[in-house]
Parts: sequence; structure tokens; C-alpha cells
Amino acid sequence: MALDSGEKTIIDYTTEGSFEDVERLLKARVPVDVHDEHGMTPLQHAAFKGHTKICSLLLAHGADVNDHEHDQGYTALMFGALSGNSEVIRILLEAGAKSHQTNRIGRTAAQLAAFTGQKQCVDTINNYVTLEDLKYYTTPQGQEAEGKLPESCVQGFQLLLITTNFNPVHLFNIICKYPELYQPKSNLKRISNTLSFIIERSLDPYHTTEPNDTLAIKSHFIKTLIDALLEKNSDDIDKVCGDLCKKFAHGTENGGFRMFEEKFLRETIRNFPFKQCPLLQQLVRLIAPVVLGQNPSALSVLTTILNGHAFEEEVVNRCDACSQLNASRRCTACKSVYYCNESCQRLRWSTHKRICSSLNNDA
Repeated sequence: MALDSGEKTIIDYTTEGSFEDVERLLKARVPVDVHDEHGMTPLQHAAFKGHTKICSLLLAHGADVNDHEHDQGYTALMFGALSGNSEVIRILLEAGAKSHQTNRIGRTAAQLAAFTGQKQCVDTINNYVTLEDLKYYTTPQGQEAEGKLPESCVQGFQLLLITTNFNPVHLFNIICKYPELYQPKSNLKRISNTLSFIIERSLDPYHTTEPNDTLAIKSHFIKTLIDALLEKNSDDIDKVCGDLCKKFAHGTENGGFRMFEEKFLRETIRNFPFKQCPLLQQLVRLIAPVVLGQNPSALSVLTTILNGHAFEEEVVNRCDACSQLNASRRCTACKSVYYCNESCQRLRWSTHKRICSSLNNDA
């Protein structure tokens, strides 16, 4: 069926990246899932061009994330993988994109990304855990009386597993944001046990023929943080998280290096149970020669290895406390350091105040 002028225009505007024009046409009720002569939808065009905002807009208007009418059977996720934009990949996965769907020659989105050298996209796809995936852990298996994971914990648990920011302050912030993760405190123990199971399932040949080193190491790191909360003889998890955040965010007098964080991460890596894991050995080779207190920090190495790209080079308004990007609060004195909010600023003030004036002079 031939496209009318409005439908042609929405594909043109999507390809060009004109958000306002695409939004205007959608409000005028131009169909969101029209196909061009090759069977591509506006969402697929947006994914291929790496237009994140337009992808979100089209999905919000009901675009079919798994449409595969393309003449070669490509989906939006496959086009996103070819674009090299991992944020597009994340948006599509969160909208329900099927990562195991194949094109006409039997290739998945991750395989296409790998073929074109888009390692960041490969890692984003392979390590994304859907809510549906986690339901397995909420269902009793075999002789179990209850599932390993409480159903109330699924959403917060998913956010811990899919985050690409491994700063402990950020992970503790996620935990505090979802009190069902620790109310009651016994939920934390069940989460810890679930993570142990995920680690074993990801690497043990008895459970899998395709080891997932990244998911295993990420789960081990999160489990170690959860266990740090469990070790404290307190049911006030908010306060325990706050106290630990202060320790992790604290920097040395000379340079602000986070020594507590560094020692914690090195110990965490040493305690990983599968010593023959190739990714673990890579981490050890990169971290072991670095003198304690010098860069690169263990966190920066861990983040780069797990994300498969130079995440540490992304310094656009990154929070000085929790490492989140696009932080909106700025130190009013030096104007060189950013924070997510007042809480993050307070965490780093004892360290930042020692160098604030010098940063201001440098500016």
C-alpha cells in the first residue's frame, strides 16, 4: 500500500532526527508503524540513526518494538545494534525488544553488533536482564517452598543488575530507592542467595554451555555490597547505606583518592569464586600492577571492563559522588564539579572543600 504524504514525511523526519516534526505528525495522528518500500518503520529508522529521543517518542506512541516486516527480517534492535548507540539499545530492551529474534540469515542483534565491532552494544544486549527473566527466581523450583527472590523485589533487583554505573554510592542509592529490597531485612539475604545462584548459573558448565563472565562478575560485586549491609547489626538499612556511602565517597587529603573504595573493590575481585574466569584474570592483570592510591582506580577498570567501552571518558556533568552522568547541581564556588543533588554534594564536601578554591583559581 502506498504511503500518503504525511506517512512519507514522518519517515523522512525520523531519519533526519527532527524531533519536533516527528512529534507534530504523531499528534496529527499519522500512523506510527508505517513501512517504507523496504519494510522499515520509523522506529527502525530512528534506531539505525541512533536518535534516542525519537526512539523514546515513537515507543511512547505505541510503536511496535519487535516489528520484523523489513525485507531482510531486521528489527529495531538489530538496527540499533548496527548504529553503535548503546543508549538506543537500552531504550529498546526496556520497551520489550526480543534479543533472541533473528533476521533472514539467522543472525541476532548481538551477533550483528559483534560482526560490526560494536562491543558496547553486544555487552548491553547480552547483559540485559528483563523482568520476565527475573520471574524465574520468584517461582519455587524443585523442592523449594518459595522462590529464591521475593516478587516485591523484582523491579529494584532488575535495576541493580542492568546498571552500567558501578559506583557503590549509586548502587546503595538504588537500594534505598526501593525499600522493598530490605523491608524486611531478610529480603537482603534472599537477594544475596539469588545472586550466588546467578553467578554459578552464569559460569558453571553444569548450568550453562555459554558462560557469561560479565553478568557473573557484576552479580558478585552487587552481592558483596549487599553482604556488607547484612554484616551490620542494624535493621535501619537507610542509615547503614548512608554510613557506607560516606566511607566510599571519602577521599584522601592529597588528591581526593577514594582509598576505602579502592581496597573494597580489590578485595571483592580477589574473592571472586571462579578463579579461571577469563574476565577475572583480565581485571587482575590490569589492577594488580597499579600502586594503591594511584590511577587507574579499580572502579574505573571494573567499569570499563564490564561495560566494554571507555565509560570513564564520559565526563559530561558526572556527579562527583555517585558518578551519574548529566548531574544538574554545580558547586557554586569552583563551578568545576557537579552533583546529582544536595545529598551527593554533602557526601563529597569533606573531600572537595580542600581543593575547591584551587579549582576556582584554575578556572
